[in-house]
Amino acid sequence: MAPGTFSGVVTVFLLLLFLGLVIWAWSGKRKADFDAAAQLPLEDDSRSAAQRKTGSSNGDDGNNSTGADTGAGGNDGSGKGR
Repeated sequence: MAPGTFSGVVTVFLLLLFLGLVIWAWSGKRKADFDAAAQLPLEDDSRSAAQRKTGSSNGDDGNNSTGADTGAGGNDGSGKGR
């Protein structure tokens, strides 16, 4: 296949792919999904603030449950206090 023919075939393929994507995005079946996504920036942040107060959804409450010293309180592990 000549380089010009290959280039033309790729161009036609990409044009059809683009047109298919435009038709998919503007189809009536997707309107409700896109309308919901468009409202996301305008939603009240109180729901996400409540999630921050109660902890994250993955169960990590930020506490170090291993009992390992994290360095808080000035304990450098030498057995001496401040």
